[in-house]
Amino acid sequence: MPQNVNAPRGGYVLAERVKFDPNRAIVEITIGDTEIHGIADGATTNAVIKKLQQELKQTGDSELGRALATARFNVDVVVGMTDRERIAKLVQGRNRSVQVKEWSLANFKGQYDWIKDHIDRVGGPFRGKIGWEENSGKQVSILDLISLLTLFHPVYDDPSERRRKAPTVAFSSKGSNDKRLADEDMGEGFQRLKPVIEDVLRLHDHVYVDFVTTYKKYNEDFHQRSSRPTRRRGIGKEENKAFALPLTGRMTKFRIDKGLMFPLLAAFRALLGYKHDDAFWLVNPEEFFNEYGPDLMATLIEQYELCKSNPATTGKTKAVYTALHNQARLLLSEKLNA
Repeated sequence: MPQNVNAPRGGYVLAERVKFDPNRAIVEITIGDTEIHGIADGATTNAVIKKLQQELKQTGDSELGRALATARFNVDVVVGMTDRERIAKLVQGRNRSVQVKEWSLANFKGQYDWIKDHIDRVGGPFRGKIGWEENSGKQVSILDLISLLTLFHPVYDDPSERRRKAPTVAFSSKGSNDKRLADEDMGEGFQRLKPVIEDVLRLHDHVYVDFVTTYKKYNEDFHQRSSRPTRRRGIGKEENKAFALPLTGRMTKFRIDKGLMFPLLAAFRALLGYKHDDAFWLVNPEEFFNEYGPDLMATLIEQYELCKSNPATTGKTKAVYTALHNQARLLLSEKLNA
């Protein structure tokens, strides 16, 4: 009878060795290299079991306790495999009911190693805060990180690449970000951003938290009729209580749509210079936003209104990115020549 590929298959574990003690009825599985050993299939089921165990601990539900006590979870253990490409193909073939995302496989193949080593280095401010694969339990994934870095990628300032002048793909094509990082041409540009990666993450949260305050300053400076940002779609949806941003922990009560955040952040690409192929800031980006935020906000709102006040359209429109980037370049020139 053919196997039902949609039926639960339990767990599929890659290990260094496995040992069974018949006297104690205990199986000992040794995970020697965490880079290649672990659950190759069944992580979703494992996550569900963990969630139910936590629920049982909190509620003491006796019925749930009995169900977990009698539940069975089949585990297949494979030892002796060390070749990453071979393991990746095995994982792809094994995961048939819910396909493993390509970016999880890319992580396994080591395509993120340079950026992972940098972010998760000892003492790094964002160590352990980025999810590099599915079911990582992190609010921010490698795809989110690449989206932000795409806004600052040097290819969008290359005069020979005019068709790529605006990084709209950062907003509209998050799912293919892993391919850009692995791409031979784009990958080099991402590595040039390595010295400023953590600054970009801090800048995102700085702009996010101060977005509504800056919007109100823009209203005052440009004599707008209303100072209530929440009247506009995507701007400052207020929550009942403040929440912490997952990377820096900064607190805010307002949620800002990415369709507005991304073009605004992309403007700060104008503040980057390059020395020996490494990116550096011509001026401090957070201080620049504190000083010129209302001017940039004026350009953003003008473009947003041209997009019929639709945040999604704003985030996908090249003209929005171009206008903000040009404005940032102009403001930077004025600052440096003052």
